[in-house]
Amino acid sequence: RIITVSISLLFTSYFYLIYNFHPSLSPPFLSLNLSPSIHPPLSPTHQAETPTDGPEVGHSSFHQQYWLDGRIVAVGVVDILPTCVSSVYLYYHPDFASLSLGSYSALKEVTFTGHLQKVSPKLCYYYLSFYIHSCPKMRYKGQYQPSDLLCPETYVFVPIESCIPSLEKTHYTRFNQEPDAGNEHILKDLGHALVLVRTVLPYATYAQKRKGSNDDRGACYSGRNPPGAPPAL
Repeated sequence: RIITVSISLLFTSYFYLIYNFHPSLSPPFLSLNLSPSIHPPLSPTHQAETPTDGPEVGHSSFHQQYWLDGRIVAVGVVDILPTCVSSVYLYYHPDFASLSLGSYSALKEVTFTGHLQKVSPKLCYYYLSFYIHSCPKMRYKGQYQPSDLLCPETYVFVPIESCIPSLEKTHYTRFNQEPDAGNEHILKDLGHALVLVRTVLPYATYAQKRKGSNDDRGACYSGRNPPGAPPAL
């Protein structure tokens, strides 16, 4: 794995300023910062998957570097998946904070998605990950049109302009207003629910391997969603 000094210094400068990290401590240089091509989410061999109907670069995770006058000013991390480009993270040099590099990189990633779609028509979505309406730093995600939010109960995408009024009133809401929508996603057996504990596995398997009490069963049902309607991720 190759890690360049310029990228390391860039991330360090960003981390110290944005997160007020004390200079005497070493920032946690995350695995996503270790190389231009990092652990692909779809392949256990750490090599990009290149299906016949997919983009030439394959399905994997990549760094996109942004340069200005011979100087690297930002690095964006994206996942190229079968149906979308997922924007994972962006870090930039504090000297260029006034350039709104987050917005600029989003526009570049939208353009990049369009280029990939020409080769792989089903790769037609740009995913900006989680949206928290009460977080001012995330509001920019709703500025790109058309934008949809995933209903946390029916797993149907709904135009964001239809969701905003409800989010202004409460932190959690069902976006899809059709009362019978989403019944096919009802989870009747908790054991079939998927959990993430270093890897994805059914809850029944996790419960068998886990040592100690089974108090976490209640936690699985403690959310705002009723049993049988797992929250969308």
